Formats: sequence, structure tokens, C-alpha cells
Amino acid sequence: MPIINFLAALIGGSMAIIALSLLIRPKSIQSLLGLMEHETAVLVHGILRVVLGIAILLSYSVWDASWKALITFFGWALLLSGAFLLLWPERVSQFIAKIKQSSWIAIIPLCVVLVGCFLLYAGFAW
Repeated sequence: MPIINFLAALIGGSMAIIALSLLIRPKSIQSLLGLMEHETAVLVHGILRVVLGIAILLSYSVWDASWKALITFFGWALLLSGAFLLLWPERVSQFIAKIKQSSWIAIIPLCVVLVGCFLLYAGFAW
């Protein structure tokens, strides 16, 4: 299996399963947001994002006009968001407070399930 297909299946499968669990158990969203109010959790989350982002970008980093660019996008998104979490962890609690108030937070897992299923399909189909 080519690395791009492996990454698509890995990322897509993870996204779909995790987001589906949040759709089935919506209270988990609030629990996760509550966890991110603790600076230690934010720092650990930032470290994981940086490591995963670098791993993805070292494995595959190509911008083209196909679905494969999503993998590169996710690599950069993980790396940059992880760096943000590590550099400015105090900003996260302000952001979490705003997110908890918003009504659109329940829609995000549905979108993530759709993108995850697309990547899962792309990883096995092409």
C-alpha cells in the first residue's frame, strides 16, 4: 500500500470513528472542551499535534490538485495548531469559553465524519 493511501486510511478512519462517537455521545464534546481548560492537557495536546504533523509531512508533503493535497493540508494544520497550543496555551481557555457558548459546535463532528469517510474511501479505492 503506498504511503499516501495508508495515511488517507489512517487519518480518515480515525476522523470518522472519533467524530461518530461524538455524534452518538454529544456530552463527550463538552467533556473534551472541559479537559482543554487545563494547561497541562493543552500542552500534551500541542506536543501530540506537532509530532503527528511532522510525521505526516515527512511521509507525504505534496500540493497537487487531487484529494492527496488534503493529507498535506492536515499535516500542516496539525503542525501549526500544535505550535500555537505550545506557544500560547493561555489563549486556549478563552477560545474554549467562546466555543462552549456556540450553537454550531454540534455540526462540526458531522462534517468531520464526512471528510473522514471520504479519506477512508480514497485511501482504499485509489
